[in-house]
Amino acid sequence: MTPTTSRSLRRVFTSSGTFTAPNDGWYKVIALSGGGNGGNGAGASGSSQYAGGGGASGSIAISWVYLLANTNVSTTITTTTTAAGSGNNVSFGTYLTVAGGEGGTNATASAVGQGGRSAHSVSVLRPTVQDTFGVGAAQSKSIEENFEKEILPYFIPVGFKMRTQSATNMTEVSAQTSRGGDGGTGNSANSTQTGIGAGGPGGGGFKVIGQGITVYGAGGNGANRTGGTDNSRGNGTAGIIIVEG
Repeated sequence: MTPTTSRSLRRVFTSSGTFTAPNDGWYKVIALSGGGNGGNGAGASGSSQYAGGGGASGSIAISWVYLLANTNVSTTITTTTTAAGSGNNVSFGTYLTVAGGEGGTNATASAVGQGGRSAHSVSVLRPTVQDTFGVGAAQSKSIEENFEKEILPYFIPVGFKMRTQSATNMTEVSAQTSRGGDGGTGNSANSTQTGIGAGGPGGGGFKVIGQGITVYGAGGNGANRTGGTDNSRGNGTAGIIIVEG
């Protein structure tokens, strides 16, 4: 049985902070992790130009947590600007942690950077979450129904079609995650310094209903490379946490 909330309370965290439970009860926590950063390009002026790979999307998780009144729970949402760096995890205390998307890899003097992979991994206080990709058709249908019911009321996907997974062996508490799109692979320009290696695109992100046009959890584009110089490398966008109760 999935716990329910009155939804009379809604707190949105776009940066680290503290959630204080106003009452005893179940709280629904919706978390999206940060997207990975794009990788650097490579190649000297006058030689082949190799572009960086795109960063992967963040992942989504939903869990229900029972809290006593006046319990303080730290929320952690940070970003990184390191080339090829993984997107930062987001966490709701020790109850829920969602891993960020991988960064795209840096190119080398002979190869383009590869796209990052979405982590689609979740840890919760209880119960154990298991990856159920590739289970039977009946279970897949159930996963999809849960996804549409629990994820789509909060998030509008931007730039990719999501794959889904769900938790199994659930008791009082449920959790499910979605897998974002993978970053693209850069292209090489086999000519002179005027050749351009096009950076791989970052994985898609999400607009959050009620939070305007900001896109959260998107991967950064890999760096374009021309004339021995990088340009337009992007960083992944931050995650977000929503708490309802």
